[in-house]
Amino acid sequence: MRNNEDEYLDLDVRDMHWGGGIEIYGYCHHSNGKTYIANPVEVTEHEPNGLMPSNPTMRVSHHGMKMLMNKMWALGIRPTGVSDASQGARHLEDMRAIAFSKLNVEKPDG
Repeated sequence: MRNNEDEYLDLDVRDMHWGGGIEIYGYCHHSNGKTYIANPVEVTEHEPNGLMPSNPTMRVSHHGMKMLMNKMWALGIRPTGVSDASQGARHLEDMRAIAFSKLNVEKPDG
């Protein structure tokens, strides 16, 4: 995730386990060799005039978002309506085993 020509903002996510949520950490590896940590986002009151803020909270590259989505996926977070394909394959295999068992038919290989 790029902020300036020589800064890249990386986001990391961690499962809070007992807290019931996800923690997001931001850090930047600068070309000067230093590492910077992002501070918590500050939320301020906004008049309900329908206008969006003039500056975004952050700018994120497509590559950076893919990395973030992959990290979220690894924590088990899925978009609504999307499931892990391997779960579907396991379910199908379970249903096949039940069907062959109930029919008293030997399950074919493969």
